[in-house]
Amino acid sequence: DYFVGTIHNNGLESFVDPLTDLQNQFGLFEHLKVLYAKQARANIMMIGLGHFTTINEMWGYEFGNLVIHKVVQILKNAFRNEGILFRADGIRFVLLTRTLSIEELQRRYELLREAICHTMEIDGYHPNLQVCGCALEIKSFDVNPQAMFSCLVYTYNQSKVQENGEFQIFKDEVDEKRGNLMVLLNTVRMSIENGFEGFQLYYQPIVAAGSHQLTGAEALLRWSSPEYGMVPPNRFIPIIENDPAFVLLGQWILRRAMEDTRPLLRQYPDLALNV
Repeated sequence: DYFVGTIHNNGLESFVDPLTDLQNQFGLFEHLKVLYAKQARANIMMIGLGHFTTINEMWGYEFGNLVIHKVVQILKNAFRNEGILFRADGIRFVLLTRTLSIEELQRRYELLREAICHTMEIDGYHPNLQVCGCALEIKSFDVNPQAMFSCLVYTYNQSKVQENGEFQIFKDEVDEKRGNLMVLLNTVRMSIENGFEGFQLYYQPIVAAGSHQLTGAEALLRWSSPEYGMVPPNRFIPIIENDPAFVLLGQWILRRAMEDTRPLLRQYPDLALNV
């Protein structure tokens, strides 16, 4: 008779990804806390895989796991003793390094992209993958680590969606009117944590052309603060969308929109509210 089972160290399980044996996002933030406490400058790079859903659909999840294992091995070989690798979520990986410059990370990225997209072979097959990547210099310690990470994800999405995998470097824009982008995001996060301070909904009416009657409204989010004044939505929404705090903000938007427009339903029972 045989008894088969698994043993988990619950103290480690929450910080280690079971598929790759890399530390996960919880582990990453623990390292970032130490880094911030010491105010130690570092560089952080995110690398991810595109077209991965197609791999799972065509070849199955077992083959998909083999792809992930192979990619992790390539990453480990590329950055051995030069930083700490983490599995962020899904098919995104993060390197935290204090020895490699942003320029060197970009050079290594091009080599990795070639190795994964054109050279990598698994069981005689060459998976059709897209590699996306970005990097950010950690040099400002007056913002929350989560705000910094959200800027990294925002930059990664630029590589994936807009630049077809070209390596992107986060540019923390600074000007007199709009200010530092990472500090701006940090201020937005603090506003959410402080009871959605400074957030308002404006309502754009939708009117029937023939009868000129109100048929609906569109809820539009606005945000202002003493430091920045009224900030255009296209300035803060694309970045805060990549932050966990956006879930709370989304719930607030829905709740406030329904509360604000409920009185209108008495006069306009067929009112359509678009959020």
